[in-house]
Amino acid sequence: MSQDPTASQLQEHYRALQDLVNSKGWKVLHQYLQEDMMHAATLLAQPKPMETEDLHFRRGAMWAGQRLLNAPNDLIQRIESSPAILNLNKTTQPAKAGKDKT
Repeated sequence: MSQDPTASQLQEHYRALQDLVNSKGWKVLHQYLQEDMMHAATLLAQPKPMETEDLHFRRGAMWAGQRLLNAPNDLIQRIESSPAILNLNKTTQPAKAGKDKT
């Protein structure tokens, strides 16, 4: 995004990411990516000789798969720690009442 999103846009993005993470489609994609990463790791563990380029390719594929799997949660955390959201939370929380001195 070229400019900083507003608090309402961040809330919309947050809900969309939550919907994505909880969707059946994401669970299916998550499963396939994990299987592919496990396959790549298994190939790396085999004792046969491997070209350096192939080794780097498999490691890169595993890294990319892990980044993709973590992307929605990483973005959710980024939104939760965004100054716009933090300021919104401060303004929408009710003021705490003082303690009763009886």
